[in-house]
Amino acid sequence: MKYLLVIGLSLGMRVAGACDCLFLTMQQAYRAADYVVRARVIALRDTVHYDLYSNPVRPPFRSGYLPVLRINKLYKGRLSSRQQVYLTAGSGTMCDAYFQQGAEYLLFINKYKGEYTTSTCQRSFLLTDTVSLKEFELLVK
Repeated sequence: MKYLLVIGLSLGMRVAGACDCLFLTMQQAYRAADYVVRARVIALRDTVHYDLYSNPVRPPFRSGYLPVLRINKLYKGRLSSRQQVYLTAGSGTMCDAYFQQGAEYLLFINKYKGEYTTSTCQRSFLLTDTVSLKEFELLVK
């Protein structure tokens, strides 16, 4: 009977999505991206967050998965300067990128089914990450 219960529960449960990235060099990430931009997070569109006890927490949020970006500089792709871009959540896994309100990032973005997306696998970083910034600047010179 215990075995039937375990089998039944395992079949009925949703598998958690884990993140399994291949490491990309900065050059590979640049080539793989549709857009490479320097942008500031000007707003977050996340509607509900949850605390450690699964209690809903309401806005305003200081960080989230659904940022509105103001493009400050475009390195690759065609977007108008100062355009606002709405990033959508990735695939609902641990690979989804997490953004801070007001922070500035260098982002490797892809357009998929009409939506702009990024993930933790794409080498995007905060501009305060001086090591990654120097590596990127050497690439685009």
